[in-house]
Amino acid sequence: MAGLLGSMYTGNSGLQAASMGVSVVGDNIANTNTVGFKAGRVHFKEMLQEYIVGGNGTSQIGRGVQMERIEKLFTQGALQFTGVPTDLAIDGDGFFMVNDPKLQQSPDMYTRAGQFRFDKDGFLVSQGNLRVQGYNAGVDGQLSGVLTDMQIQNTNLAPQASSDVSLSMNLNPNDQIVTGGFDNTDEASRDASSNFRTTVVLYDSLGNPHSVEVFGTRRDPAEVNAETGLTLATGVNPGENESAVWEFHAVVPAGELTGGAPGDFQEFNLGTLVFNESGQLSRSLTNDVNVPWLDAAAGNISFDFGDALNDAALSAAGELVPVESATGRAGTTLWGEVRESSLDNISQDGYGTGVLQNISVDGNGFVIGAYNNGHSQILGQVALVTFNDPTALIGNGGNNFTQSEASGEPIIGAPRTGARGGVVSGSLEASNVELSDEFIDLISYQRAFQANSRTIQTADGLMQEVFQLIR
Repeated sequence: MAGLLGSMYTGNSGLQAASMGVSVVGDNIANTNTVGFKAGRVHFKEMLQEYIVGGNGTSQIGRGVQMERIEKLFTQGALQFTGVPTDLAIDGDGFFMVNDPKLQQSPDMYTRAGQFRFDKDGFLVSQGNLRVQGYNAGVDGQLSGVLTDMQIQNTNLAPQASSDVSLSMNLNPNDQIVTGGFDNTDEASRDASSNFRTTVVLYDSLGNPHSVEVFGTRRDPAEVNAETGLTLATGVNPGENESAVWEFHAVVPAGELTGGAPGDFQEFNLGTLVFNESGQLSRSLTNDVNVPWLDAAAGNISFDFGDALNDAALSAAGELVPVESATGRAGTTLWGEVRESSLDNISQDGYGTGVLQNISVDGNGFVIGAYNNGHSQILGQVALVTFNDPTALIGNGGNNFTQSEASGEPIIGAPRTGARGGVVSGSLEASNVELSDEFIDLISYQRAFQANSRTIQTADGLMQEVFQLIR
């Protein structure tokens, strides 16, 4: 009787195990469409609890099965494109780190579900209003090393005054030499005393734009020598003959300058360019100019016309040596077969105030703001967390996990560093549940449940036979 009764308990353990398996499979199937969900699977182990002494010694008889653990499978789910820039998926290992602001001592939680948005206060939050953790940037775009709630603070981009201007052009070697140089008396004089003209927009420290006219004038080398003492001779590179000289000037409306009279124009000498017989820029003798912008800080601006062959640097012996990378072609040149001098490229580093228009997140987790002045700036960086044993994390509901002693401490850092994966913006990670596998497991558990019920029925029938013996 004891053996038959034990058989019933053995069968009951099988029923419980099969029921547990069906529950896990049911949970997986129910979360097929849950973003970031990770499927679970049940691990069972046998129970050996009874010893039997026989003719050949002691034997063991199993007394059923019990659940050992339910393991989460952190395999990669498919990435589904949404187009929403704050929808984030992790391609590889790692978790997003989130925190509940309503709890003073809220435990850090970890999730693969990246359905994030910015709330009214600029915090990056989950659908459950948990704040995403990361590294915020200051107004200068530099990241802080402190892990905190991610918040967009730079809705306006501070202006930057122009300090460096680069011009690339090809000047016509057949232009006439202008005797006497550039004349800033009036508009007609400026046009008559120049061979080239272009406009560059510069910004002061308040972000105000200023249209500055740049004029190029071809000069007689002998005349320039007499005025400035510039010697047109062999430069640093032996065998190089310098043959053409151009001067450049900037003209700014005086009404935009401190102490300037409206209607007048202030001239700034940008320097002299010297070309060799091959049309390459041989020497670039430019001047930094100090522009006293009205009601703003004075602008110290340098103009760059390209790398000159004789750009030189001091050697250890204190001698001027040529910069080996200089070609005389990467910038301003003097080549023929053109009808007129032309500007190839112009750039400057200043800009006006910008208003935040769009947000994007790159693969390294950098949150980048795009402003209406055409510039962008880093606003922060999303942090990712890995664990030595992620399967030991404790489910906390809402697709969130908390650490356990078995999972190990969180290893926090930037995406694509260490073992952490990358961030995919505009996408979400789908559930990794494979329905075909789940249905097969469901059938297997169903059959196991039926078979264990048969075990109980059989043991019950045998016990009935025993009871019949006393009749």
